[in-house]
Amino acid sequence: MTTGLPQASLLESARFTLTYALPSLFRGALIPQPFWTDLATRLNTAEWAVATIERLSERHGGRSVLLRGATGKTLLILTTEDIRRVLDGPVDLFAMDAREKQRALEPFAPDALNLSPPSLRGQRRPFNEAVLDYGHEPHRLAERFLAIVREEVTTMLSTDGVLDYDRALAAFRRINRRCVLGDAFSRLSSKSISNAPASEASISCKPTSSKAYRRSTSICSSDSGFCSGSVIATC
Repeated sequence: MTTGLPQASLLESARFTLTYALPSLFRGALIPQPFWTDLATRLNTAEWAVATIERLSERHGGRSVLLRGATGKTLLILTTEDIRRVLDGPVDLFAMDAREKQRALEPFAPDALNLSPPSLRGQRRPFNEAVLDYGHEPHRLAERFLAIVREEVTTMLSTDGVLDYDRALAAFRRINRRCVLGDAFSRLSSKSISNAPASEASISCKPTSSKAYRRSTSICSSDSGFCSGSVIATC
């Protein structure tokens, strides 16, 4: 796919790194970092990133561009046709299990579909599709999910004071726990973490072995009727 594509100059690649890649890294690829997220918001780094992408697109005729990076070349896809080609292409050609993604996600979800090699994706994809209710709109549990969101947002906005990052993140995490693990688990976990700062509001449980950890990555909650493939701790 990269044959004949334009290559960004060293200066363009450096600008992309400084205005897009580094701010994204500092904000937190998986877990938002409040200080860096607040700083990025104040500096409006999103506007920098958009300006960089627009400049690359204009300079290279709207085509996808190869960027230079510390770990090799990166393909920045800028056209609808190329996006469709990647999404519709074979997983052995457009694999998602990049080394950087594996290092970031493997401690949390070692058996996740987007970390799986092409040989295992066919075995693991049906589970994801069942959880996501793929092919059905809306999701079979959409009514319940929306009710949870309405309850938590109403509670969050009814509290006096400024709606800051910690309060918003705490509400988001309650929504996530209730949707994925059910109200019973949410009530149990909220006793220990609901009053903690958002930066500390996490379940501190560590698996005793990698096998135990892998077993924890698939769980079903009878309370919510929903199955999750990315539980991050065995308690």
